[in-house]
Amino acid sequence: MAQYGGGAQPRIQPFKGNGFVLYPGWRTNLYSRIIAIAQRITGWAENRRIELVTTGTDYSTAATQLLVQARQELARGDVRQASEKGWEAAAQAVKAVAETRGWRHRSHAALFNAVDRLSEEVNSDDLNSLFHVASNLHSNFYENCLSPRMVRVGLDRVAEFVALMGEVE
Repeated sequence: MAQYGGGAQPRIQPFKGNGFVLYPGWRTNLYSRIIAIAQRITGWAENRRIELVTTGTDYSTAATQLLVQARQELARGDVRQASEKGWEAAAQAVKAVAETRGWRHRSHAALFNAVDRLSEEVNSDDLNSLFHVASNLHSNFYENCLSPRMVRVGLDRVAEFVALMGEVE
């Protein structure tokens, strides 16, 4: 592995197969790298771009869209994808509130901390309980242990959670 020092820019180097070797500092100019990879893989034209979620409103919109997608996945019989989209909807709802308040939200631990802070702020444990349901849906993506009925009920609870987070925002 090449060493980068003295101000040289770290780069993503392709290797055999479909992957990349990430060198220290790989987060530098990440947006450009995502675009380049997407263009190479999909053949996108230069003028097309990927929008990264960066505001509370974007996160809220994503939460709503993911909840719709989760229900569509469940209707198709894909319990695992429905579960994961349910978790992602809840996570995006938390990110929406955390972003507007300047709180960390880039890890599972930060999401749980944000929900706990909000739960204390509004003096209700409902947010914590409903977020745990979403977390169980996330586990189901890996374990595939919940029935379609259980996932449907979980998605209903996540919808409650997303609505409550919208009120807190």
